[in-house]
Amino acid sequence: MMRIAGVQFGGHLDKKVNIATATRLVRKAADAGAQIICLPELFSTIYFCVEARQEYFEWAETIPGPTIETMAAVARETSTVLICPIFERTPDGLFYNCAAVLGPDGELIGRYRKASIPFMDRALSAEPRGNEKFYFQPGDLGFPTFPTPFGVRIGILICYDRHFPEAARILGLGGAGIVFVPTVTSGMTRHLWDLELRAHAATNIYYVCGVNKVGVDVGGSTRFHFGSSLVANPRGEVIAQANDTGEDMVIADVDTAVIPELRAMWGYYRDRRPDLYGPLAETSRVDAFFYGLFMDVDVLRESQVVPVNPRRAYVDDLALRIGQRAALVPRAGARAYGMLIALTYPELERLYAAPGLEQYRPEAVLARPLDGPPAPALCYTLREAPGPGERNPEYAARLQQVLGALHFPPEYVASVLL
Repeated sequence: MMRIAGVQFGGHLDKKVNIATATRLVRKAADAGAQIICLPELFSTIYFCVEARQEYFEWAETIPGPTIETMAAVARETSTVLICPIFERTPDGLFYNCAAVLGPDGELIGRYRKASIPFMDRALSAEPRGNEKFYFQPGDLGFPTFPTPFGVRIGILICYDRHFPEAARILGLGGAGIVFVPTVTSGMTRHLWDLELRAHAATNIYYVCGVNKVGVDVGGSTRFHFGSSLVANPRGEVIAQANDTGEDMVIADVDTAVIPELRAMWGYYRDRRPDLYGPLAETSRVDAFFYGLFMDVDVLRESQVVPVNPRRAYVDDLALRIGQRAALVPRAGARAYGMLIALTYPELERLYAAPGLEQYRPEAVLARPLDGPPAPALCYTLREAPGPGERNPEYAARLQQVLGALHFPPEYVASVLL
């Protein structure tokens, strides 16, 4: 038997305030006997993803870095395993939504990087929504599980990841006895909170600890986070839950020794049919939507364009995927044809401004599934595309129609018209 905890609190514009709050609550949870303690997603900052602002990249830190080193000292002081989710900057200039796992000796056990990065359509919700694709690369570490000195392996899913059952199952296959889910979750998904976390616990037969922020960030947006952090047991029963109004902790005693017996009884792992699950690994049709960009692959690869947001350009990966989608282009003779949504429009604007690349400004906007018939309403050839700094009314109207059909919010559409 061991004790785990999730600490929930509201964010503050001042990073030092968040770290001080987290430190105080970790100590409190440790004093209550908790041995593994999880902080909320992006615990050291406000939830800044509701805006696309260049200055927020300055909040990112390396791992180890100042925030993680501070929390490592707290882990040593309290002899606990700490899960500390922050905005990570790698030495080579990539940015991730990442959770560091610190051991009781203060050493880094490992890290998990959020795998699925959301772009939320603000037109479908009255509350501020997040465009995390502007800030974070998709995680590149898979779904690892981490050993702890307490005899249990743990896994992590960060917020949006919890909507993907494949990820939850992989953690079970990796031996996780407890899965921690740090989030910054607001009212739009309140009806899913208990449901999904309990379902993951029951169908994968492990403990789940969901840790949410609570209230409105001080100095941030009006977005309200509903707290309600919880622990569910391997039968899917909620055994502890925090409040939905303010700072709190969810603490529970867990007995991972019951997991092997339950798994043997229910057979969810024994009776799997991975030989039939091939379609789960196929390319998503949604991922196959792209915008037309007539540019030679070699030119794109050699341009070494640095994106507007300081992430490394997806040049090599895009060159491969663009080549695979050559058949989707309505212009004969072009060797590179599209750029996936992962490359944002601010990045494209920077691309066109690079020396020698002005001639490759868009002549078309194209969106079409990878397989299946074309979508004529979303395919346009723009014979009179605007030059740099110009506004072509016909081009702008068509671009707005395309982006609107793909559920980009109106204010974003207005900001990216060339």
